Amino acid sequence: DGQKIVQAARTQKGDAYRLGATGPNVWDCSSLVRYSVQKATGKKLPRSSAQQAQVGHRVPRSEAKPGDLLYTRGHIAVYAGNGKVVEAATPKTGVVERSVWQSNPKVIRVTG
Repeated sequence: DGQKIVQAARTQKGDAYRLGATGPNVWDCSSLVRYSVQKATGKKLPRSSAQQAQVGHRVPRSEAKPGDLLYTRGHIAVYAGNGKVVEAATPKTGVVERSVWQSNPKVIRVTG
């Protein structure tokens, strides 16, 4: 399921970012995560990143797997593996895949 979450997020790369947007072509960080998890697994996550960070269970960063969620206060992203995330980042970048930039994110597993 983790790879399916990553793939669902990747299909949105290039879409625009706007705070409060919920798709299908414009996202904020938590709506992209919510969409990706639901499309891949059928699980419905809460709307906000803070609420999403309370779902599933935490794992050590060293054990992060593709499809896990990376949360820092006010932001959440899908871990894609190999030190990369897929995220609805900023109005300037939109939805992108890039290197993990958070220094100490919480890693949340919503699969298995």
